[in-house]
Amino acid sequence: MAPKFVHGKTNFSRKKISYFSSLKDTIKNINNKLTMQQKIMFKQTCFGNFLSMGGNRLIFSAKMVHQLLLRQVENPNTNEMWFSVGEKLIRFSMQEFCIVTGLDCSPYPSVDVHSKVEGIRLRDEVFFGNMDLHININDLEAASVKASIDNDKTIVKLALLYLLETVLLVTGKNPPLNSQHLLLVDDLEKFNKYLWGRVCFEMTMNSLKDALREKKPIVYNLVGFPFAFQVWAFEAMPSIGTLSPKFATKYGCALPRINRWWSTGAPDHKKLQDFFESKDMLITKSYHEVVKVANKGKRPVEAALANMFSLAPCVYI
Repeated sequence: MAPKFVHGKTNFSRKKISYFSSLKDTIKNINNKLTMQQKIMFKQTCFGNFLSMGGNRLIFSAKMVHQLLLRQVENPNTNEMWFSVGEKLIRFSMQEFCIVTGLDCSPYPSVDVHSKVEGIRLRDEVFFGNMDLHININDLEAASVKASIDNDKTIVKLALLYLLETVLLVTGKNPPLNSQHLLLVDDLEKFNKYLWGRVCFEMTMNSLKDALREKKPIVYNLVGFPFAFQVWAFEAMPSIGTLSPKFATKYGCALPRINRWWSTGAPDHKKLQDFFESKDMLITKSYHEVVKVANKGKRPVEAALANMFSLAPCVYI
C-alpha cells in the first residue's frame, strides 16, 4: 500500500522559510572571544563538539528543507517523521538527531535549578542579579562578545548559554532569555548532564511538523535547530551533493555527523524538485535494521550513541 502524504498538492508552492538558529555568527563569536584555555574548557562540556565544526561551513538550505517537508508521509509514531523520496521511505527521529548532533537525548531528569551553588551566580556577575531586567537574546549576545570578566569559568558559562539560546533552542528573532537556563548554567555539572538533546529534538520536531499545516502563511518559521534536519538529509541521501559543487560535501568520518559536512551553496528549486522525484536516488544503508541487533537491551538512543562510529543516521524500507 502506497504511503499517504501528509500535505496535499496545494502545499507544493514556493513558500519561504524563516529560521532563527544563528550557527555561523555564534560559533564565530565564541571562537573569537575565548582564550586557548577557555576553548579547552569549553570543549570538555556537553556542547564542546560545536566549537570544532566551524559555523561558516554549514549554510542552511531553506529550499531543500521545504522540498523534503512536502514529501512527509503519515506514520503512527508521533516521535518520528517519514518521507517518501524516489519511491523510498526515510525516517527522521530522535536516534538520527542524536547521532547527527551528539547531544544527549536520554529521558528527562529532575533538576533543581534554584539549588544553591558556590560562588557568584552568572546573573549577578553579568546581569547585575536582576531577573526583572527582561534580558533578551541581543543582550546575551552583547554580553558574550564584550564581557571583560577575568574568570575563565564565568566566560565559558556565558558561552554555553549563548550557544544554547542562539543556536539550539531559538524561539524567535529576539526572544527573552530563558531564566531557567540562566540559573542552570551556574552548576556546570548539572548543566552538562541535562538532556539538552531531547529538549532540542522535541522543539525542532514540533516545528518541522507544524511548518506546512493548513492556514499557514506564505512564510513559515522554524525554531529549534533545523540544521540537524538538514545534515540528516545529507546523510540519508548522499547523492544530493551532486546537485551543486558546494551544496553537500562530506569529509572523513567525523563525529558527531554534523562535523563532517560542508555546505556553502545551494542548487535551484527545479534541481531539488527533480532530485527528490528521481527513482534512482541512492539511500544510505538501513539504520534501524542494524540497531535491532546492536541494541542488546539498551534503549534506542543509548544504542545509537554506542554505535555512532559504524552506523549512518537514517533508515529506508
